[in-house]
Amino acid sequence: MLLKIKRSLSKKQLSPTGTGSPNFLPIIFKMILVILAGIMGGIKCDEYFSLSFPVFTIGLSLASVAIAVYILIIETKR
Repeated sequence: MLLKIKRSLSKKQLSPTGTGSPNFLPIIFKMILVILAGIMGGIKCDEYFSLSFPVFTIGLSLASVAIAVYILIIETKR
């Protein structure tokens, strides 16, 4: 069954960078960079203020995920 589906697809449809397909790799790297920066910044803030509960780690990681989703929405509209 899978072999029949692969045969029916043209080479243009199978190629990851075919014409008309957007390149999401730079967007993914931006998102990963923003999320990692938020997490690392939260960890460093928690260490600096010597908090027993990781308030900054949770807050900054959630904020960075929201910013990453915003970047995704803005970049895909282009």
